[in-house]
Amino acid sequence: IKRIKLTEKDGTLAGANAYEGTEFLTSTDERFRPVNLFNGPDGALYVVDLYRGILQHRLYVTSFLRKQIEERGLANGIGLGRIWRIVPDGAPKAKFDTGLARASSVELVGKLADANGWVRDTAQRLLVEKRDPAAIGALSRLATDATKPAAARSHALWTLDGVAALEPKVVLSALGDADAHVVANAVRLAEKFLAAPNANAEVIARMVALVHQRTEPEVRLQLALSLAEGRTPETDAALAALVVASGRQPFLADAVVSGLAKREVPFIELLLKQPSAAGIVGEVVRFGTSSVLKSSNAAQIDRVLSLLTAKATPGWARTELLAGVRHFLPKAEGRGFAGAGFGGGAPGGPGGRGGAGAPGAPGAGATAGAARGGPRGGGEGRVFVGSLPVEPKPLVALAAQKDSPDAATAAELLKLLKWPGKPGVAAEARALTAAEQALFEKGQVQFATLCAACHQPNGQGLAGLAPSLVYSRWVLGDPRLLARIILNGKVQENLSMPPWKAALDDEAIAGVLTFVRRSWGHDADPILPDVVATARADSVTRDQPWTDPDLEELMQTLGPPRRARKQ
Repeated sequence: IKRIKLTEKDGTLAGANAYEGTEFLTSTDERFRPVNLFNGPDGALYVVDLYRGILQHRLYVTSFLRKQIEERGLANGIGLGRIWRIVPDGAPKAKFDTGLARASSVELVGKLADANGWVRDTAQRLLVEKRDPAAIGALSRLATDATKPAAARSHALWTLDGVAALEPKVVLSALGDADAHVVANAVRLAEKFLAAPNANAEVIARMVALVHQRTEPEVRLQLALSLAEGRTPETDAALAALVVASGRQPFLADAVVSGLAKREVPFIELLLKQPSAAGIVGEVVRFGTSSVLKSSNAAQIDRVLSLLTAKATPGWARTELLAGVRHFLPKAEGRGFAGAGFGGGAPGGPGGRGGAGAPGAPGAGATAGAARGGPRGGGEGRVFVGSLPVEPKPLVALAAQKDSPDAATAAELLKLLKWPGKPGVAAEARALTAAEQALFEKGQVQFATLCAACHQPNGQGLAGLAPSLVYSRWVLGDPRLLARIILNGKVQENLSMPPWKAALDDEAIAGVLTFVRRSWGHDADPILPDVVATARADSVTRDQPWTDPDLEELMQTLGPPRRARKQ
């Protein structure tokens, strides 16, 4: 069990190992399997130890692991799990009776100020479950009582929200709190009062004022996430002012763009009108441009690229717009192959939204762009191009302006873009039939569900865990080989993909493969269930994952593939 010490500075979290050369808890017993831990009502740390020789799901057990399990009898011995209770040296005698079970609703409100986090969390849960109107007054008073701990005020705010009793006057008071974390929580909760039908002019005005009144990183980050919910000229202007005031703050640009779906271009235009924007708002312009290009909205793509040739566009902004085009281009790292599972999500568009973090509140962060950096080649030295639904005429015009310092950059980017009708580019891939489209959509859901932590929503994988699928030689290659990879798994160097033949039927596998072959700029033919069925039948006796040499040999044996038929 590893212990990481977290520190926060300027809105950025950092972690470091708490012990030099060792860990918080280690064991030489190979059956020691800590799977979860909790703090308890007594202040102790409780560790759930499964105490099993084997923990992996059968899909992930490679032949090597299976042999080790059998030789050492690791599958034997079940029902031996235990719970470890860990307390500091010299800790006082434990007190397990917190009084929560007998407490009235008003008494539970008082428990939100307890020093023990378990007590606070449990009290909040009980209050939300009871939904007792008698507690609302006490919760409102606690949320606005500056003499109480900041954590208690935050708990009270979220509890009021949990019982649907949060009033604008309480939010207004919390927005003026002295503690930055309380303010950040209040900003998150104020979102419901920014847009119709619950829009509250006073709350909106206070939120706008916070842009200039509060400089704490956690407050500014949450404002970046929340102001976009207003979707009004007033809140957008405040968001632009926030970017100018703190555009270089880590994660702030991602947070801003994540809330601007389908509104990126007007916001970029608004930023370009700010007199002091130069050198500060670049990331937002870059990520916003990239997001628009990923949207496949021809009108918006033309509108954002038109800024490249507009006379009013300053030079620094033109540079950032071009950087946004480069940011849009797909990239692949390492030698492409279908690796350890599939990640979640769909291509294009900004990431999800999140909060600054609060007791009982969602805290998922957001990210806007997908492919950072410029075009890159995989292990085969290929340069990957980005696909646009329409000719980027403003970019073409800029490349033709020989007296422009940006003409060379524009010309370079044009080489890495393709669009329908571009001279020298192969004809656009045929449209999917209704049945193939249904297969694609089913595969998109499977992709999002199976292994969201591995290949990532953008298909670019994670270093040391799963490789990129973008322009992978196996993803875009022979469908018969790709189907076999999914059925039996694949190993390469220190990466291992599990077999999916037992978990997914032919249609599910065909859907996932059709999705990855038609995402992130790919335009390969779909893969139909009969291709997977044939691959399954041909490899029914194989129980080993594939390797690159195996697949190269099989490629020679199978011969050239036939073009996929329409379904």
